[in-house]
Amino acid sequence: MTSNTLRDVMTAPNTGLELLTLFGDYGDSGYENPIQLKDTSVGFSIQKDYPTGIRFKPAKGKQGDDDVAVIWVVYEPRKRVASADLIPLRLRIATMSKYRSAHWDYDFADDNCPTEDSVLLSKSTPSPLELNLANEYYYSEKQDGLVNSKGRRVDGREVLDHLFKAHCDSVHPIMGIRWQGAHKLSKFIRWIFDQPVNLIQFLLTFVFGRTLDERRDRSIFLDGYLWADFKKVSVDSIEIAGYRASRRVVVLFLLIVVSGCLFLLPADEKTYMGSLVRSEFLLAIHSLALLLILDELVPAILFLLLNRCIKLRKWYLNMLLAKSIF
Repeated sequence: MTSNTLRDVMTAPNTGLELLTLFGDYGDSGYENPIQLKDTSVGFSIQKDYPTGIRFKPAKGKQGDDDVAVIWVVYEPRKRVASADLIPLRLRIATMSKYRSAHWDYDFADDNCPTEDSVLLSKSTPSPLELNLANEYYYSEKQDGLVNSKGRRVDGREVLDHLFKAHCDSVHPIMGIRWQGAHKLSKFIRWIFDQPVNLIQFLLTFVFGRTLDERRDRSIFLDGYLWADFKKVSVDSIEIAGYRASRRVVVLFLLIVVSGCLFLLPADEKTYMGSLVRSEFLLAIHSLALLLILDELVPAILFLLLNRCIKLRKWYLNMLLAKSIF
């Protein structure tokens, strides 16, 4: 059955593939590889390669770009706007590594893996912002199509292009600042809920050297990450006595040790610290324990807290949608 035939007999989307038909000939605008979401009743994700003219440089391999922009589209019939025929769409766009989403880590010996040089180059360029849209686009039962917040009929590709353009503009030195400022001003309350998530993601990424990978078949913004998405990749790690620790954690560990020496030494030999520094065995055990706590326990606790904060944000968005008035 063709897309047009399916639209003729469909009253409202019941699956992600039916929802996809509202977005027309998306392939003409460069969108490809649509996938039906598994963690929501009606939703899909779709990807597009980044243009070459922006500051962000995606990692590349023999098969082309590895980093792509992925848009998640979620349709929730149970969140119908009060006193209207409108059912909201939630849209999110973020950068995703095609290789890491299917593997635990980079394997630069694998022909399908992006090259190490391109990965390092990509990390040195500004990454496009993860963007989210709620209460801006709806499915109208009366019009049997998509409308914006003002009730004007819109084409599905127009919705995708709007989000993709804003995502790419976010790395522009001028347009990016202006877009972020306007977005935070209009979404200030939502911004408050975003900050704990952003802070924990920052700590996990830049302090504890973890990578949080996106998935094509999940709406992570709403439902959080899986343990399989929480990774310590080799390019950001260093091996110490057979144990692979994050480079950033090793730096943090050394800073703590140096600070401890400055404030605690010399120590009275009758104290616990004095006994510790006079025993090579106890000192090694305590050092290893501190390293494991910093590299394993603390990141794991932060990861669990991150998912809790994401759930709290979802609760707020659900409450916001329930109170929306068109």
